[in-house]
Amino acid sequence: MEIEYRARYYVYVVADREYIHLEVGATVDLKSRLAELVLSRTGETVNLLYYEQFDGLEECLQRESDLNNLSKRRLWKIVVARNPGRVSLQL
Repeated sequence: MEIEYRARYYVYVVADREYIHLEVGATVDLKSRLAELVLSRTGETVNLLYYEQFDGLEECLQRESDLNNLSKRRLWKIVVARNPGRVSLQL
């Protein structure tokens, strides 16, 4: 019996502790990437606000590019729409 491995790709949006700076990225291991972000910021809080999962790399990278090209206001609107009641709009 052969086990088929299918890679998953993630696009994410994180914010700093004050929810001022938003960062969009892509990864194959979301949990590890979040840990890397915390370590790279010397233990500062990193808030995962939003993520999407994809089966294909090209689709994932296109979505990352699309999100990176949005204004901060439009990116916040997407985050708030996906997290009603959990995140308030920060502009």
